[in-house]
Amino acid sequence: MAARVVEVKLVGPRAGQSCVLAGFDFVDGVARVPADASAALGILATYHSAYPRDSRDFEAAREKWEESQWKGASAGEAAVSEKDLARVRTAMEDLQAELEATRRAREDLEARLARAEGAGKGTSTSATEAPTAEAQEKAPKAGKAAK
Repeated sequence: MAARVVEVKLVGPRAGQSCVLAGFDFVDGVARVPADASAALGILATYHSAYPRDSRDFEAAREKWEESQWKGASAGEAAVSEKDLARVRTAMEDLQAELEATRRAREDLEARLARAEGAGKGTSTSATEAPTAEAQEKAPKAGKAAK
């Protein structure tokens, strides 16, 4: 009769890693531990954040870890609130609108410059004519913001 085993899964910064902890080989964050090895299961839970897969302890530890990551509390970072996220989203939308307005203004200025250069050479261009190829070019993509 084969000994019953429990799959133990890592939670936290080691989740998904392959390593050896308390003498057990974890492959992709999962180890197989004899079900009757309660001392080993306790050590893995207490010192290595490894819990039987699909157990209440595993679910609670995973939720706690994810919550701490969301709030940024685990790495000594300032907590991020919903209010802060809303402000960032609003700022991003404002910047995108400003970028679009700047692109339209640039196209307008290029078209006006082309008409002025055409008028200076003795040729006339009406406002109903299509803008020159230069004026139809898209504005360059904005670079990534510095962190």
